[in-house]
Amino acid sequence: MTEKQKVDVKKVLLIPAQEQEQCLQTGIWELSKNYEFLGAVLQCMNISYTYHLPVPTAGVHFDNDSKKWIMGIHPVFFCRKLSADHRVAILLHEMSHITNKHPIRVPFLKIAPDKRLWMNIAADLAINQYIKNLPTGCQQCPPKEERMM
Repeated sequence: MTEKQKVDVKKVLLIPAQEQEQCLQTGIWELSKNYEFLGAVLQCMNISYTYHLPVPTAGVHFDNDSKKWIMGIHPVFFCRKLSADHRVAILLHEMSHITNKHPIRVPFLKIAPDKRLWMNIAADLAINQYIKNLPTGCQQCPPKEERMM
């Protein structure tokens, strides 16, 4: 990779904080107009952008130290790859994991770490059928071309 290519990659990957904030606030506002309760819950959550997620999109988990739900969002995915409608759908998707208690069930099911991907896919299939405007591929997670079976 040339120096010019390295600089170009850095420009693409770094999303300005103001743009990140605008994308998130607009998404929460739009979600709140149709899902008042979930919008109120989102406003109380710790939501942060991070380039270091187990998945390159978004995810939720419960933080035992702070006793709060945490949502992590990859800024390039959320701000550059999604439309405004897709952002709302992703926020609704992550909130649906919480309201369906998906993250809480994993420790009690004693699922091996290598099998957790399958649990996440099943959870995605359970909720995605009810969410409009998901990005392409999300209705069948993972997309058909990436399935292992």
